[in-house]
Amino acid sequence: MRNEIQVLIVSASLSEESRSKQLCVHATEFLKGKGVQVTHENLQDHRVLPYGMDGSEGLDTLRASFEAAEGIIFGFPVYNYNMNASLKAAIEHFGRTMTDKVIGLMMSAGGQASYMSGLVVANSLSLDFRSWVVPRFVYATKTAFDGDTLTDAEIANRIEDLAWTVYEKAWQHKQPVS
Repeated sequence: MRNEIQVLIVSASLSEESRSKQLCVHATEFLKGKGVQVTHENLQDHRVLPYGMDGSEGLDTLRASFEAAEGIIFGFPVYNYNMNASLKAAIEHFGRTMTDKVIGLMMSAGGQASYMSGLVVANSLSLDFRSWVVPRFVYATKTAFDGDTLTDAEIANRIEDLAWTVYEKAWQHKQPVS
């Protein structure tokens, strides 16, 4: 096992009944079950305000988690065909720590129409911060859940595939060039 690789999973929803948080929980449990070193940060546990505003709390803890990770997976809700404000604020604060790191994206939304919303996040991370974004996103609608429980086996498999891909590519990316 390549235990030296650290994967950070960031739940960016501020909702107590977050479906995107359930995606993150599934990814965390899957990777831990494979023996991978995983840190799960929930932005509900911190106060991350837009960049330049006073009053943020927990930034040092989050920064340390971002800096330590070779692979990062974001779980976030889609609002109006875009990422939510808390993910945007986190990217504004910690984007530079994601340079040359492998990134995976998991989104939850109410319906099928906004499935391309991950491209906004991918563009920012790959173009502004030179991150390596895995091109296969996880996109789950409310039909994948029964209350706050993920019940869709296909979505669960896609989460596991994405999580393992982030881990594997982060390991490969860290290897010396011969």
